[in-house]
Amino acid sequence: MNARTGSVLRKVAAGLGIFGAVVLVVDIAATLVTGRTLRREMAETFAMLGVESHEEFVAKFKADMCSQKVENDRNAVASYVAAAAVLDTAPEMVDQALADISSPQVEATEEQKDAARKYLEEHPEVLRLAADGANKPSVYFERDWSAGWDMQLRELAGMRQLTRAVCTAAILHHEDGKEESAQGLLGIGMRISSSLDEDPLLISALVRMATLAMCTHTLERVISEEEVHPAPAHAILAGLDAEGVRDGMTKALIGEMYFGLHAFQNFSGELDPSMTPGIYERGMAAPVRNVDMAAYARYMRGMIEASREPWVQTKTDEEVLAGIPKTAVLTKLLVPTLSRVILQRDRYIAHSDCAAAAVRLKQYKQEHGEYPDELPAEIAVDDPFSGGPLLYKRDGAGFVVYSVGENLTDDGGVWAEGDSTDERFSKDIAFRCRN
Repeated sequence: MNARTGSVLRKVAAGLGIFGAVVLVVDIAATLVTGRTLRREMAETFAMLGVESHEEFVAKFKADMCSQKVENDRNAVASYVAAAAVLDTAPEMVDQALADISSPQVEATEEQKDAARKYLEEHPEVLRLAADGANKPSVYFERDWSAGWDMQLRELAGMRQLTRAVCTAAILHHEDGKEESAQGLLGIGMRISSSLDEDPLLISALVRMATLAMCTHTLERVISEEEVHPAPAHAILAGLDAEGVRDGMTKALIGEMYFGLHAFQNFSGELDPSMTPGIYERGMAAPVRNVDMAAYARYMRGMIEASREPWVQTKTDEEVLAGIPKTAVLTKLLVPTLSRVILQRDRYIAHSDCAAAAVRLKQYKQEHGEYPDELPAEIAVDDPFSGGPLLYKRDGAGFVVYSVGENLTDDGGVWAEGDSTDERFSKDIAFRCRN
């Protein structure tokens, strides 16, 4: 300690008293130690993302992860939003009809089907705009990233409702014997769903999985006893893109970290680990902030890395949360539940892969006259749960292709019964065709 520092501390001690001086010294020491830990965690996190600083991370995120602005005549989202705006004026009875008809768990009434059919016939612009969007080459979500969690996300609910309308129309066309049209509508639905892979938000990734599930369940109802038509089949297979879902989830988690750092900035005033302004100015708040933010960086780094791996290789939520210090209050508020998010992703990837295999098996039969006894190598893909190929067996005149699901047990290609998503996905995840 040099003479000048000693003089300053003696003056502080005279002003604060011995106890106050000790507290100050402890605070300074704790700030220095925890600040060093924070700088290390942030450096490792930024290195994983290929940047050197928060400013570079923000610039790279907006340049590489966010879709670049295009004019509406080339932007699919503009058409989807316009279609959703029409649906937003639908009567409540029609809304419920669209939800029930497109749900695999609900037996819609004939009255609901008539109401949905009438509405879609009276508002042809809904399906026309959906098709228009599916044929546009670009996807752009207009986001005010500086607004943080106050960002407006109205189009996400609209796109989910539009997917319901498209799936409902596909089911109604199928029941009316318009098979090629029904399958064409499903290609449009897949396109709406896959466009969400371009939006680096966790909520967009969750809506992506929900809309993908709608489309795959509807596909099973539509093609179970029918041949697949070439043009719609191509569009459907393009939408059943497991890698797109995985990449979309990784982008969404990077976007989640962008928002998390924005939140720390709001609470702290600065993201520079050497600074201690804002809410952390008083008492021992600076060391607590450093510990909190270091925990957040470490957790999100692990989560982004885990998003590239199968669910079975991730830690449980209990294991992950146990590694977060009790004082990291903001981290616990901000972080999504790791295991849950990756589990949801792999559930829908498994069903998507089964659906893609089913379409290709239909094409195989149309070319060879019958289904194969075993899943051909050119059709087989790995089960995201078991790591081995998807399972397949003949079932009367048809077949079932399935994943063992999260219990890692071959239950014979049978879905579990139950009302909740967790109950239904607790056994095999299957796609069955009866002919």
